[in-house]
Amino acid sequence: MVVKAFFEYLLAFDVENLPNTSKKLKSKANLFLSGLRPQGDRAEVYRELERVLQGDDSRVQSAVLARVIAAASRDMRVAQGVTEEVRMAASDVLVALARSHFDSVMYELQCHLRALGEISEDLVFVTLGKLASSYALRCVPFVGMTLFALRTMLSQVGSSRTLRAVCSVLEQWSKAVNTYLGAWEQCSFPRMGQAQFCSSVSPLFHHVVGSWLGCEEEEAKQAVLGAMAAMMGLLVRKEEHRERVWEQLPWLLGQYQQVQDTFRVTKALSYFLEILGEMQIPIPQDEVQAFGTAVHCQVARAVLRFTKELLGCSVQSCSAWDLVAHVFATFSQASGRLAQRKLSQAEAQEAADLQALCLDILRSLDVSVQGMTKLLWPRLLQYVVPAQYAGTLVPLCRCLRELAESRGRAGGKDGEEEPDVVASRE
Repeated sequence: MVVKAFFEYLLAFDVENLPNTSKKLKSKANLFLSGLRPQGDRAEVYRELERVLQGDDSRVQSAVLARVIAAASRDMRVAQGVTEEVRMAASDVLVALARSHFDSVMYELQCHLRALGEISEDLVFVTLGKLASSYALRCVPFVGMTLFALRTMLSQVGSSRTLRAVCSVLEQWSKAVNTYLGAWEQCSFPRMGQAQFCSSVSPLFHHVVGSWLGCEEEEAKQAVLGAMAAMMGLLVRKEEHRERVWEQLPWLLGQYQQVQDTFRVTKALSYFLEILGEMQIPIPQDEVQAFGTAVHCQVARAVLRFTKELLGCSVQSCSAWDLVAHVFATFSQASGRLAQRKLSQAEAQEAADLQALCLDILRSLDVSVQGMTKLLWPRLLQYVVPAQYAGTLVPLCRCLRELAESRGRAGGKDGEEEPDVVASRE
């Protein structure tokens, strides 16, 4: 009854006659219904309505329900005269309302999806993605019509914002299907097969591969990554689609070099691998090493970043320099890989990036910390000077000291420096 009272109170014109409503809520409702209502108040009403809907499962009269859906849908889709905050709040209300009136909300969104034309209403896509994320199994009967509608408008996607919104639909609805295929017995509607879903996703996958993999904007890259991993996880279930999926594995692994937020890449890769494990589908032998190398490099990266943070805090004992030993060892391994000259472009870039990270850690060391010079120089020389030349370190250090002292003496006199001192700078 709480939801019903709030709806009626919100949308009925005769708000004063409704029982059990506070003066504050009446004021909000009047502002909401008024053509002069501030945008902030309207967003506040939507947020309050969303909060009530999330905590109440009661159903409302169809007439009141229709008016609420129409109002929220209108504010969600209007691009002019409505703030982004209000549009997002209206979208969230529809998602919350779907908890107890799913079919009504989905029908409204499907109507707008089929009538989009030039695809200017991005929040229709965003809301569809939210529905699939929140009510995965209930979305399954609508998969065919939703993905078919998307197919008819993919060629019209222009802006990065629209691309990201469409990718959210592809990602969340593909994940909803994957969830259903692992829990179909929980649904009351007739069972649907993998082939049916794959036939709906396959044309969309083909378009994304052909047109969207080269996105340059970071947020667009992340959106395409999420959509690709989810669709690959669905298509790999059927033998006839696996070859196309395997062809995209190098691209998926290559996103470690393309996407700044590598956690998203790891998350997408983990999702795909979990489905392979669930279905007991082996990775092609020639791709296994690439998977291992990519994951290993990310763990090296993570350890090196942790090492940098740890060394930046304090150095209290020689044990900290075991971390420096790891940095040098990683640099050496990366150098060895580059010397092989049999690496792909992505693998070579990965090795070069690891080298750069190692050097960055060494440059960031605080040499003013007590004991740093006594620990650092032996460690540096141990890795820089080949073992067969270790015996020359003592005379080398003595020469360096004498040159430094000689330069210091020359620097304190008037006139030009001595020729041998100038040459020693090299």
